[in-house]
Amino acid sequence: MLRSATLALLLASAPALADTPRSAIPWLSDSLEAPPAAEPEARPAGIVGDGTNGAFEITSLDRRYGDEVGLLPPARSGLRRDLWGTTSALRARKLISSVENTGVPAAQALFRRLLLAELDPPVGGGARPSVLIARLDQLLAMGALDQAEALIDRAGLVHADVALRAFDVGLLTGRVEEVCQDLASNPNLSPTLPARIYCLAQLGDPAAADVTLSAGTRLGTIAPIMANHLAHFLDPEGFEDAPLPEMPSRLTPLYFALREALFLPRPATALPRAFLYRDLDRHVPPRRRIAALERLTASGAIDGDRLFAAYRAQRAATSGGVWGRAEAVQALDTALAEDDRAALLDALRLADRRLGAVGLRVALARAVAPALAEKTWPGAVPAVAAELLLLGDAAEALGRIAPDNPVVETAQALALQRPLAQTPRRMLSQPEARAAAAYSALNEALPQAEAPGAAQILIALGQLDAGEEIGAADLYATLRTLRMAGLSDAARRIAVETLLLQGH
Repeated sequence: MLRSATLALLLASAPALADTPRSAIPWLSDSLEAPPAAEPEARPAGIVGDGTNGAFEITSLDRRYGDEVGLLPPARSGLRRDLWGTTSALRARKLISSVENTGVPAAQALFRRLLLAELDPPVGGGARPSVLIARLDQLLAMGALDQAEALIDRAGLVHADVALRAFDVGLLTGRVEEVCQDLASNPNLSPTLPARIYCLAQLGDPAAADVTLSAGTRLGTIAPIMANHLAHFLDPEGFEDAPLPEMPSRLTPLYFALREALFLPRPATALPRAFLYRDLDRHVPPRRRIAALERLTASGAIDGDRLFAAYRAQRAATSGGVWGRAEAVQALDTALAEDDRAALLDALRLADRRLGAVGLRVALARAVAPALAEKTWPGAVPAVAAELLLLGDAAEALGRIAPDNPVVETAQALALQRPLAQTPRRMLSQPEARAAAAYSALNEALPQAEAPGAAQILIALGQLDAGEEIGAADLYATLRTLRMAGLSDAARRIAVETLLLQGH
């Protein structure tokens, strides 16, 4: 139970809200009051432990710390610690926020690696760790809540805007109690009344939550629709015959958590990816769980193994949609277990067509490549099998590829780091022009120049947002930039996927 002193703190007057937006995320909860307009000068603070197990202290808001926090030290990320160089914090934040993360899966993976890397901070950062916040916002946008939560744990609640995101992550994962305790015990963090009420209930003091709700409602400091949601949440049995709370115009994580607890309808439109985390639970209806797994796999937030385990878990309930894809995967499993090459080819084409249509071709390739690599083919390897082997990191298993397919031939040469018998010519066909550009970018001698830093890498990732539709010239320049930055393996993978995902 929270003591009366804590309740008095929760009911204290809140400062006026700032006029400027707190986040680029339109659905972020209004869970904290705005901090003072003028932030105090930053001062350094110590770290508890060596950081290997996330043992960082939770500190006050005036600490200049946070932008350098990461989960991947240089030895694991492959990125040098001084990658930001002389880039300003403002430019770094804008560059991070500008990447849409819609590129091929290998480009998404490189972006996540940069977001999670432990790097020296950019120049000129203030008390607000704006670069850390931009990184968290991108992780939330792709639905990578586990990584965002780990990054927050490593940094600690170094600023109110970090705490705000910690609260939302806790709401969406169902692990909000610890954040609520931090909000109640940290005088530098001022929760809004709805957040205070929710936390009081979560921390086992529904009576205090009810008193706070009544006071806030009388004073008009809680929006009527939020007050209605909170009243139903605190006393669902008392509202059995009352109309259900209406859908808010802006569905925040706090509204979402309240509505989920009350089993209220979801909006008809697609939820942000971060809201899908709870649908991963094994108790969720299979169709909804598979749909969530598909979207989070496509964004790179989770590993594809979970999706394919769900595809294989039970027979399709109906045809089409997620069940059509599950049916195609199960049929492919059956064909892989048999010795009928014609049936296998048909199953490969069906699964490739259905999963490729929703951005899951690479996930399919990684799931089936090990079994596919054990098969032998009379004559040339069929194009679909060759492409899935290349996309599934099983290029060595390929026998022969039809020589009249320059795109696949180039992709194989890139995957195996082997020279082509003849360098591809720049042709009018866009796929073949991209193949020539990719081969040249990854095989030409590089100039003696300073290695690109984080800013140049992020600009390159922004170019890769075009995915398989990227033009040949942009692909050439981008791959060379990554190669000069020491990211040749990532560049090679991006090139292969760009060439082979065309039309899927």
